[in-house]
This record gives sequence, C-alpha cells and structure tokens, in this order.
Amino acid sequence: MANIFEETVQAIRMLDLNRLKNVEEKISALAQYSITCGKWDLNTILVKKHLVDTILQNCESNLDSLNRLLGRNTRDQWAH
Repeated sequence: MANIFEETVQAIRMLDLNRLKNVEEKISALAQYSITCGKWDLNTILVKKHLVDTILQNCESNLDSLNRLLGRNTRDQWAH
C-alpha cells in the first residue's frame, strides 16, 4: 500500500497521466478487498499520504495561479 503513494508522487512529479491512471486502477482494485496492515506499515502509509496531500495542495495552488494569469486576458501580450 505504501508503494502506491510512492508511485503517485513519481507520477505527479513526471506529470504522467497514464501512470496516475494506473495508480487509480490499483487503488480501486485494493478497495474491493479488506486489507490489513501492521502498526509500522500504517505509520509509513500515513506519512506518505500526508506527502501526497501536500503535493496535491501545492499543485492546486499553482494551477489556480495559472488560471488567474490566463484569466487576465494576457494572451495577446504573449503573442508578440
């Protein structure tokens, strides 16, 4: 399970949509089963989940900034 978070981070870092879709499929498949993990595994998973959450928040913030920039009708200025 912890490996899925690592795969997610790598896919986001590489902006690899296909890899993200593969991770999503793995998570969907795992959700169908009751998976238990030991205490140490749970701690590792929570740390990695926090990392993914932080990365996604930063990505969202960056995308919001880009959308605001594009929304300022600056396309004509960049065309020169």
